[in-house]
Amino acid sequence: MKKRIVLLWVLAWASAASAADWTPVQLELGPSAGYLFDETTDVYGLRLAVVGKNRNVYGFDLSLDTALVDKDFGGIQFAAFSDVAEDACGLQFAVLRARAHV
Repeated sequence: MKKRIVLLWVLAWASAASAADWTPVQLELGPSAGYLFDETTDVYGLRLAVVGKNRNVYGFDLSLDTALVDKDFGGIQFAAFSDVAEDACGLQFAVLRARAHV
């Protein structure tokens, strides 16, 4: 019973927050494949993605392929390819390339 209540709460929260300015958790398959929140949503917490793209990301970012940040990143990021459009603060680990424009 507790699992059902938690699941219902998570689904209600995700649907109500889909138009939010920020989220503590972002799950993405890719910009066109599917995601919990659109790419204009800021992430303050955890982003797990195959191909991730958000405006700002602060926290832990794990992308299996590409991690794209339109503005600022702060935290720890693991990806095959990483590109931060503006400021980056923290650690970036990338197999192919980690880039932050300053």
